[in-house]
Amino acid sequence: NPDLSRGQVPVRRLGYATSADGLNWTRSNANPLLKHAWVEDMCVLKQGGCYWMFAEGEQDIAHLLTSADRIRWHKRGPLDIRLASGQPIPDGPRGTPAVWLERGVWHLFYERMDRGVWLATSRDLKTFTNVSDEPVLACGPEAYDLQMIAVDQIVQFRGRYYAYYHASALEQGREWSTCIASSDDLVHWVKYAGNPVLPVDPEYPGRSSATRAATARLGAVVVLKGPDSIIAAPDGRVIINDNAPPSLATAGTGDILAGAIAALLAQGMAPFEAAAAGVWLHGAGAASGPPGLIAEDLPALIAKARHDLSS
Repeated sequence: NPDLSRGQVPVRRLGYATSADGLNWTRSNANPLLKHAWVEDMCVLKQGGCYWMFAEGEQDIAHLLTSADRIRWHKRGPLDIRLASGQPIPDGPRGTPAVWLERGVWHLFYERMDRGVWLATSRDLKTFTNVSDEPVLACGPEAYDLQMIAVDQIVQFRGRYYAYYHASALEQGREWSTCIASSDDLVHWVKYAGNPVLPVDPEYPGRSSATRAATARLGAVVVLKGPDSIIAAPDGRVIINDNAPPSLATAGTGDILAGAIAALLAQGMAPFEAAAAGVWLHGAGAASGPPGLIAEDLPALIAKARHDLSS
Protein backbone atom coordinates (compact mmCIF):
# COMPACT_ATOMS: atom_id res chain seq x y z
CA ASN A 1 0.00 0.00 0.00
CA PRO A 2 1.66 3.30 -1.08
CA ASP A 3 0.13 5.18 1.87
CA LEU A 4 2.41 3.28 4.26
CA SER A 5 5.57 4.66 2.67
CA ARG A 6 4.18 8.20 2.96
CA GLY A 7 3.36 7.79 6.64
CA GLN A 8 -0.38 8.19 6.03
CA VAL A 9 -3.28 6.19 7.40
CA PRO A 10 -3.45 3.36 4.84
CA VAL A 11 -6.54 3.21 2.64
CA ARG A 12 -7.86 -0.34 2.43
CA ARG A 13 -7.99 -0.81 -1.34
CA LEU A 14 -9.95 -3.43 -3.25
CA GLY A 15 -8.05 -6.20 -5.03
CA TYR A 16 -9.24 -9.07 -7.21
CA ALA A 17 -7.80 -12.56 -7.70
CA THR A 18 -8.98 -15.73 -9.44
CA SER A 19 -8.41 -19.41 -8.75
CA ALA A 20 -9.25 -22.72 -10.39
CA ASP A 21 -9.02 -24.72 -7.16
CA GLY A 22 -9.60 -22.29 -4.29
CA LEU A 23 -6.02 -22.72 -3.09
CA ASN A 24 -3.81 -21.12 -5.72
CA TRP A 25 -4.73 -17.53 -6.60
CA THR A 26 -3.63 -15.10 -9.31
CA ARG A 27 -3.96 -11.38 -8.72
CA SER A 28 -5.53 -9.21 -11.41
CA ASN A 29 -3.32 -6.76 -13.28
CA ALA A 30 -6.12 -4.22 -12.78
CA ASN A 31 -5.51 -4.03 -9.01
CA PRO A 32 -6.35 -1.97 -7.09
CA LEU A 33 -9.80 -1.87 -8.66
CA LEU A 34 -10.85 1.36 -6.94
CA LYS A 35 -7.69 3.37 -6.45
CA HIS A 36 -9.07 6.01 -4.09
CA ALA A 37 -11.91 4.21 -2.30
CA TRP A 38 -11.70 2.50 1.09
CA VAL A 39 -13.02 -1.07 0.63
CA GLU A 40 -12.53 -3.92 3.13
CA ASP A 41 -14.45 -6.74 4.82
CA MET A 42 -16.62 -7.18 1.75
CA CYS A 43 -19.36 -9.63 0.82
CA VAL A 44 -20.34 -10.19 -2.84
CA LEU A 45 -23.57 -11.70 -4.20
CA LYS A 46 -24.72 -12.13 -7.79
CA GLN A 47 -28.36 -11.33 -8.53
CA GLY A 48 -30.11 -10.45 -11.77
CA GLY A 49 -26.92 -10.35 -13.84
CA CYS A 50 -25.32 -7.86 -11.44
CA TYR A 51 -22.69 -8.30 -8.74
CA TRP A 52 -23.61 -6.58 -5.49
CA MET A 53 -20.80 -5.83 -3.07
CA PHE A 54 -21.46 -4.86 0.53
CA ALA A 55 -18.26 -3.55 2.06
CA GLU A 56 -16.89 -1.68 5.01
CA GLY A 57 -15.60 1.75 4.09
CA GLU A 58 -13.79 4.56 5.83
CA GLN A 59 -14.78 5.10 9.47
CA ASP A 60 -16.32 1.61 9.46
CA ILE A 61 -19.38 2.66 7.44
CA ALA A 62 -20.91 -0.08 5.29
CA HIS A 63 -21.55 0.88 1.68
CA LEU A 64 -22.81 -0.67 -1.55
CA LEU A 65 -21.00 -1.16 -4.86
CA THR A 66 -22.18 -2.83 -8.08
CA SER A 67 -20.45 -4.37 -11.08
CA ALA A 68 -21.32 -6.24 -14.27
CA ASP A 69 -17.91 -7.89 -14.68
CA ARG A 70 -16.35 -8.02 -11.17
CA ILE A 71 -13.56 -5.65 -12.32
CA ARG A 72 -15.24 -2.29 -12.83
CA TRP A 73 -17.16 -1.30 -9.69
CA HIS A 74 -19.49 1.61 -9.15
CA LYS A 75 -20.02 3.17 -5.75
CA ARG A 76 -23.68 3.43 -4.71
CA GLY A 77 -23.19 5.13 -1.37
CA PRO A 78 -23.49 4.16 2.30
CA LEU A 79 -26.20 1.76 3.43
CA ASP A 80 -29.27 3.36 4.96
CA ILE A 81 -29.89 1.31 8.11
CA ARG A 82 -32.91 2.04 10.32
CA LEU A 83 -34.06 1.06 13.77
CA ALA A 84 -37.04 -1.26 14.05
CA SER A 85 -39.16 1.89 14.46
CA GLY A 86 -37.99 3.20 11.10
CA GLN A 87 -35.79 5.94 12.56
CA PRO A 88 -32.11 6.09 11.49
CA ILE A 89 -29.74 4.13 13.71
CA PRO A 90 -27.48 6.31 15.90
CA ASP A 91 -24.37 7.75 14.27
CA GLY A 92 -21.23 5.67 14.42
CA PRO A 93 -19.66 2.60 12.87
CA ARG A 94 -21.79 -0.01 11.10
CA GLY A 95 -19.25 -2.29 9.44
CA THR A 96 -18.29 -5.81 8.36
CA PRO A 97 -21.47 -6.36 6.33
CA ALA A 98 -22.39 -9.98 5.59
CA VAL A 99 -25.46 -10.53 3.42
CA TRP A 100 -27.86 -13.41 2.77
CA LEU A 101 -30.53 -13.17 0.04
CA GLU A 102 -33.63 -15.34 0.33
CA ARG A 103 -37.08 -15.04 -1.27
CA GLY A 104 -36.48 -11.47 -2.35
CA VAL A 105 -35.33 -10.32 1.10
CA TRP A 106 -31.79 -9.09 1.68
CA HIS A 107 -30.59 -9.95 5.19
CA LEU A 108 -27.78 -7.65 6.32
CA PHE A 109 -25.65 -8.67 9.31
CA TYR A 110 -23.48 -5.80 10.56
CA GLU A 111 -21.43 -4.92 13.63
CA ARG A 112 -21.00 -1.73 15.61
CA MET A 113 -17.46 -1.41 16.99
CA ASP A 114 -17.43 -5.24 16.96
CA ARG A 115 -19.53 -5.19 20.14
CA GLY A 116 -22.32 -7.31 18.66
CA VAL A 117 -23.97 -8.30 15.39
CA TRP A 118 -27.30 -6.81 14.29
CA LEU A 119 -29.66 -7.99 11.55
CA ALA A 120 -31.52 -5.61 9.22
CA THR A 121 -33.59 -6.57 6.16
CA SER A 122 -34.56 -4.90 2.90
CA ARG A 123 -36.55 -5.68 -0.24
CA ASP A 124 -35.35 -2.73 -2.31
CA LEU A 125 -31.69 -2.31 -1.23
CA LYS A 126 -32.51 1.30 -0.41
CA THR A 127 -33.46 1.01 3.24
CA PHE A 128 -32.51 -1.75 5.70
CA THR A 129 -34.63 -2.04 8.86
CA ASN A 130 -33.50 -3.77 12.02
CA VAL A 131 -35.33 -6.98 12.84
CA SER A 132 -34.51 -6.09 16.45
CA ASP A 133 -32.61 -3.21 17.96
CA GLU A 134 -30.74 -5.73 20.09
CA PRO A 135 -27.90 -7.82 18.62
CA VAL A 136 -28.88 -11.18 17.14
CA LEU A 137 -25.37 -12.37 18.02
CA ALA A 138 -23.86 -10.87 21.17
CA CYS A 139 -20.41 -11.06 22.70
CA GLY A 140 -19.75 -13.70 25.35
CA PRO A 141 -20.40 -15.25 27.72
CA GLU A 142 -17.34 -17.41 26.97
CA ALA A 143 -13.92 -15.78 27.01
CA TYR A 144 -13.05 -16.45 23.35
CA ASP A 145 -15.62 -13.91 22.05
CA LEU A 146 -16.20 -11.86 25.17
CA GLN A 147 -15.01 -8.54 23.73
CA MET A 148 -15.52 -8.44 19.96
CA ILE A 149 -17.40 -10.33 17.23
CA ALA A 150 -18.27 -9.80 13.56
CA VAL A 151 -19.91 -12.12 11.02
CA ASP A 152 -17.94 -12.89 7.85
CA GLN A 153 -20.20 -15.25 5.91
CA ILE A 154 -23.57 -17.02 6.04
CA VAL A 155 -24.04 -20.45 4.46
CA GLN A 156 -26.92 -22.91 4.42
CA PHE A 157 -26.56 -26.66 4.85
CA ARG A 158 -29.38 -29.18 5.13
CA GLY A 159 -31.92 -26.52 5.93
CA ARG A 160 -29.92 -24.84 8.67
CA TYR A 161 -27.98 -21.57 8.52
CA TYR A 162 -24.38 -21.27 9.68
CA ALA A 163 -22.58 -18.01 10.43
CA TYR A 164 -18.81 -17.98 10.30
CA TYR A 165 -17.61 -15.17 12.51
CA HIS A 166 -14.37 -13.84 13.92
CA ALA A 167 -14.04 -13.05 17.59
CA SER A 168 -11.59 -11.66 20.11
CA ALA A 169 -11.12 -12.13 23.82
CA LEU A 170 -9.21 -8.85 24.01
CA GLU A 171 -10.81 -5.43 24.25
CA GLN A 172 -8.55 -3.98 21.56
CA GLY A 173 -9.12 -6.94 19.23
CA ARG A 174 -5.46 -7.66 18.54
CA GLU A 175 -5.97 -11.43 18.38
CA TRP A 176 -8.81 -13.03 16.43
CA SER A 177 -10.19 -16.55 16.32
CA THR A 178 -12.69 -18.11 13.89
CA CYS A 179 -16.02 -19.36 15.25
CA ILE A 180 -19.38 -20.77 14.09
CA ALA A 181 -22.99 -20.16 15.12
CA SER A 182 -26.10 -21.84 13.69
CA SER A 183 -29.74 -20.85 13.27
CA ASP A 184 -33.08 -22.08 11.93
CA ASP A 185 -34.43 -18.62 11.07
CA LEU A 186 -31.45 -16.20 10.69
CA VAL A 187 -32.59 -14.40 13.86
CA HIS A 188 -31.95 -16.78 16.75
CA TRP A 189 -28.39 -18.08 16.82
CA VAL A 190 -26.66 -20.78 18.86
CA LYS A 191 -22.88 -20.71 19.17
CA TYR A 192 -21.06 -23.97 18.45
CA ALA A 193 -19.93 -25.66 21.65
CA GLY A 194 -16.52 -26.39 20.10
CA ASN A 195 -15.72 -22.75 19.40
CA PRO A 196 -13.31 -21.41 18.43
CA VAL A 197 -12.85 -23.72 15.45
CA LEU A 198 -9.62 -21.91 14.54
CA PRO A 199 -8.22 -20.63 17.83
CA VAL A 200 -5.46 -18.16 18.58
CA ASP A 201 -2.21 -19.84 19.58
CA PRO A 202 -2.14 -18.86 23.28
CA GLU A 203 1.65 -18.84 23.56
CA TYR A 204 2.49 -17.18 20.26
CA PRO A 205 -0.59 -15.29 19.06
CA GLY A 206 1.41 -12.90 16.91
CA ARG A 207 3.47 -15.67 15.29
CA SER A 208 0.39 -17.79 14.66
CA SER A 209 -1.48 -14.92 13.03
CA ALA A 210 1.54 -13.94 10.96
CA THR A 211 1.96 -17.50 9.64
CA ARG A 212 -1.71 -17.76 8.67
CA ALA A 213 -1.54 -14.38 6.97
CA ALA A 214 1.55 -15.40 5.01
CA THR A 215 0.09 -18.67 3.78
CA ALA A 216 -3.14 -16.93 2.77
CA ARG A 217 -1.20 -14.29 0.86
CA LEU A 218 1.19 -16.69 -0.87
CA GLY A 219 -1.21 -19.58 -1.45
CA ALA A 220 1.53 -21.94 -0.24
CA VAL A 221 2.52 -23.94 2.82
CA VAL A 222 4.51 -21.75 5.23
CA VAL A 223 6.85 -22.80 8.05
CA LEU A 224 7.74 -20.30 10.79
CA LYS A 225 10.76 -21.77 12.56
CA GLY A 226 11.12 -21.24 16.29
CA PRO A 227 10.96 -22.96 19.69
CA ASP A 228 7.45 -23.99 18.63
CA SER A 229 7.54 -24.09 14.84
CA ILE A 230 4.26 -23.32 13.07
CA ILE A 231 3.30 -25.06 9.82
CA ALA A 232 0.29 -23.61 8.01
CA ALA A 233 -1.48 -24.58 4.78
CA PRO A 234 -3.73 -22.45 2.54
CA ASP A 235 -6.70 -24.70 3.31
CA GLY A 236 -6.58 -23.70 6.99
CA ARG A 237 -4.67 -26.63 8.48
CA VAL A 238 -2.15 -25.61 11.14
CA ILE A 239 0.36 -27.69 13.11
CA ILE A 240 2.52 -26.48 15.98
CA ASN A 241 5.64 -28.58 16.48
CA ASP A 242 7.31 -28.30 19.89
CA ASN A 243 10.31 -30.66 19.78
CA ALA A 244 12.96 -28.11 18.73
CA PRO A 245 15.86 -27.89 21.22
CA PRO A 246 17.68 -24.58 21.90
CA SER A 247 20.66 -25.83 19.87
CA LEU A 248 18.71 -25.11 16.67
CA ALA A 249 19.01 -21.39 17.35
CA THR A 250 22.26 -21.23 15.43
CA ALA A 251 23.32 -20.12 11.96
CA GLY A 252 22.52 -22.42 9.05
CA THR A 253 19.99 -24.70 10.73
CA GLY A 254 17.12 -23.11 8.80
CA ASP A 255 18.87 -23.94 5.54
CA ILE A 256 19.15 -27.57 6.65
CA LEU A 257 15.44 -27.58 7.50
CA ALA A 258 14.56 -26.27 4.04
CA GLY A 259 16.71 -29.01 2.50
CA ALA A 260 15.04 -31.70 4.61
CA ILE A 261 11.58 -30.56 3.51
CA ALA A 262 12.70 -30.37 -0.13
CA ALA A 263 14.04 -33.94 0.08
CA LEU A 264 10.68 -35.21 1.33
CA LEU A 265 8.90 -33.32 -1.44
CA ALA A 266 11.22 -34.89 -4.00
CA GLN A 267 10.22 -38.32 -2.68
CA GLY A 268 6.56 -37.57 -3.44
CA MET A 269 5.26 -36.41 -0.07
CA ALA A 270 2.53 -33.75 -0.19
CA PRO A 271 3.69 -30.19 0.71
CA PHE A 272 1.92 -29.83 4.07
CA GLU A 273 2.93 -33.33 5.21
CA ALA A 274 6.50 -32.82 3.97
CA ALA A 275 6.79 -29.57 5.91
CA ALA A 276 5.38 -31.11 9.10
CA ALA A 277 7.58 -34.22 8.84
CA GLY A 278 10.65 -32.17 7.98
CA VAL A 279 10.17 -29.90 10.99
CA TRP A 280 9.70 -32.87 13.31
CA LEU A 281 12.76 -34.76 11.98
CA HIS A 282 14.79 -31.55 12.21
CA GLY A 283 13.93 -31.21 15.89
CA ALA A 284 14.36 -34.90 16.68
CA GLY A 285 17.76 -35.04 15.00
CA ALA A 286 18.99 -31.94 16.83
CA ALA A 287 17.78 -33.31 20.16
CA SER A 288 20.06 -36.32 19.73
CA GLY A 289 23.04 -34.20 18.73
CA PRO A 290 26.18 -33.33 20.67
CA PRO A 291 26.76 -30.23 22.79
CA GLY A 292 27.78 -27.30 20.64
CA LEU A 293 25.72 -28.53 17.69
CA ILE A 294 26.42 -26.77 14.37
CA ALA A 295 24.41 -26.88 11.17
CA GLU A 296 26.81 -29.30 9.49
CA ASP A 297 25.97 -31.93 12.14
CA LEU A 298 22.29 -32.00 11.21
CA PRO A 299 22.05 -33.97 7.94
CA ALA A 300 23.42 -37.15 9.51
CA LEU A 301 21.34 -36.66 12.65
CA ILE A 302 18.16 -36.16 10.63
CA ALA A 303 18.88 -39.29 8.59
CA LYS A 304 19.36 -41.26 11.82
CA ALA A 305 16.10 -39.87 13.28
CA ARG A 306 14.21 -40.98 10.19
CA HIS A 307 15.83 -44.42 10.31
CA ASP A 308 14.96 -44.82 13.99
CA LEU A 309 11.39 -43.78 13.27
CA SER A 310 10.90 -46.37 10.55
CA SER A 311 12.73 -49.22 12.27
